[in-house]
Amino acid sequence: MALPIAPIDIMNMAADQIGEALASSINPPVTEIEKRHARHYEATVREVLRIGLWNFAIKRAILSRNGTAPLFGFPDQYQLPNDCVRFITIQSSNGTPYYSFGAGGLDYEGIYQIEGRNILINASGSASLNIKYISFIEDVTQWDPLFLKLVVLYHALAICYQTTKKQQLVQMINGLIEKSLPDALSIDGQERPPIRRSRSRAIQSRFYGRGSRSVPGMYTIFDV
Repeated sequence: MALPIAPIDIMNMAADQIGEALASSINPPVTEIEKRHARHYEATVREVLRIGLWNFAIKRAILSRNGTAPLFGFPDQYQLPNDCVRFITIQSSNGTPYYSFGAGGLDYEGIYQIEGRNILINASGSASLNIKYISFIEDVTQWDPLFLKLVVLYHALAICYQTTKKQQLVQMINGLIEKSLPDALSIDGQERPPIRRSRSRAIQSRFYGRGSRSVPGMYTIFDV
């Protein structure tokens, strides 16, 4: 069986799931089913990309500081790439994850905000910011097979009821998604070993005001 090489192949695989006629073209769409495919396809792909940290879609970027600072709260602002579907993490220059800059290079976990298409952060005026993110991958030949299967099912779900008027079929597709999604996310995650980081409880309590009565020591957290 030939592997899908274009969006039209994904759409027709979704049509197979609901027993509907195949589409011939969506550029431009002609038939009603082709127009329905065209309306839902890209939104469906973006939805499934946001669900997981798909290895095939992870990219790295070096963002340039926006010359216009936010109105308040943060001194620095960086614009996300146009193809960014989901932000993952900020990276240090050696590739380890961290979330903000501070005096002495201390790690202030969580001190940033995603607002619109921008990252707002205290980066001490740094000219650039390294990030990892999930990219919108249009080329279906680059997709992981389990991700591809999910896109087919989600797309079938998106067009199912309007196309077939069969609620039972909608429930069946929902059931297939519920069975397929955990396995796809689990298998994809197994190919991405966690990064171990140690934190000082004393420094944590000093900057966050939490756990000041606890015994000082180290603890470990894991990043993807």
